[in-house]
Amino acid sequence: MSNKTAPYGTWDSPITFDTVVSDNIVFDDVLVDPITKLVYHLEERPMDHGRCVIVDAHAKLDVLPSPYSARDFVHDYGGAPSIVYDGIVYFSNDSGDVTKPDNSIYAIDLKNEASGVRRVTPVNPKGRYANFAVHPKETHLLVTIREDYTNATEETQQNVVNTLCIVDTKKATVGILTHDADFYASPVFDPSGTKIAWQEWYLLDMPWEGGIVYVADVVTSDGAIGISNHVLVAGEKKKVSATFPAWINDTTLLYTSDGDHAVN
Repeated sequence: MSNKTAPYGTWDSPITFDTVVSDNIVFDDVLVDPITKLVYHLEERPMDHGRCVIVDAHAKLDVLPSPYSARDFVHDYGGAPSIVYDGIVYFSNDSGDVTKPDNSIYAIDLKNEASGVRRVTPVNPKGRYANFAVHPKETHLLVTIREDYTNATEETQQNVVNTLCIVDTKKATVGILTHDADFYASPVFDPSGTKIAWQEWYLLDMPWEGGIVYVADVVTSDGAIGISNHVLVAGEKKKVSATFPAWINDTTLLYTSDGDHAVN
C-alpha cells in the first residue's frame, strides 16, 4: 500500500463503524434460576438488529427465539427485563420498532418447548414492565413494576403512572398492588411468600437520594394475592436513601442505605 498524505481526521480507513460494532456482543445481565440453579445471561447482538437474547450459559444455546428481544424501557433507562424461575422464562419484549412497540410480558416453559412463547399480559403497548418476582408458593403469580403511558404524551410526561402490579400468568391479567409512589423498583418475596419488600421514591428525588424500602404482608386467597400492613423499613424523602432489598430468610431483610453518610 502506498503512502498517502491527508489532513488530520480525513484519512481513509478500512475500519468502519459497522466493523467496530457488528461483532461486539454485550453481556447485559446474569440470571440464576433459584430452583434449578441453572445460569443464563443476556446478550445484546448488534448484528441481529440489536436483539437482546437470553442464553443458557452452560449449554451455550439461545432460549429466546427470533424475533423476540428481552428489553424494556421502564424509567427510560430500562433494565431487569427478564427472570427465570423453575425452568420458566419471563421477559418483557421489545419489538425493535418504535412505531409498533410491544412491551408485553411473555413466558417460555423450558421444560416443555412445544408450548412455545406465550403472552401473559394483555395487549397494551403503552404499558412497560420490568423487575419481576415470582411468588414462591403461587408460582403463576408474577410481581412487576408497570410504567403506564396511557395518558401521557411527549408534552405531558407527568401523566405517566408507575405501579407495583401482580400478573396472573394463567389468566393473562394484571392487578395493582400499590400505586401511591412516583416510582417503584426491586420487589422481592421472602422465602415463604408471606411478605414482600420493595423500593419506592418520589419526585424530585432520585432513588439514591430518597429511596424508601417498605415491607408488607402478603395475603393469598384462591390463587390470587394482595398486600396489607405496609411498614416503612428505611429511607426518608430528600434525606436518606435505602435501596436494593433482599431477604436472607423469612425474618431478615438486607438493604443498602446512606443513613450514616456512606452507602452500606
